[in-house]
Amino acid sequence: MKTFRCCELDKSGVCVPNTGCGALDYVLFEVPSRMVQGYKFRFNKNETVVPEEDWDNDRYLKALNKSYWLEKATIEAETLDIFQCPKCGNDV
Repeated sequence: MKTFRCCELDKSGVCVPNTGCGALDYVLFEVPSRMVQGYKFRFNKNETVVPEEDWDNDRYLKALNKSYWLEKATIEAETLDIFQCPKCGNDV
């Protein structure tokens, strides 16, 4: 189970208590590909990846292979160390 926390960091890189948005159930990220540029994915604390957008109701996304892009997004999420807070947009 992953732990995500949005907070300000002190000079040594340690999270300062009671700053930022606090504990998060998920974080956001993008897959670095022009095919899905601008579309975000959620990385949940149970380490599952789901699209942030409604894939089945988006005309562009509906034409793409959803399982392929979810697999690519899962691989990307496992290698990233910086995500985006879904509440304030800051790096997590």
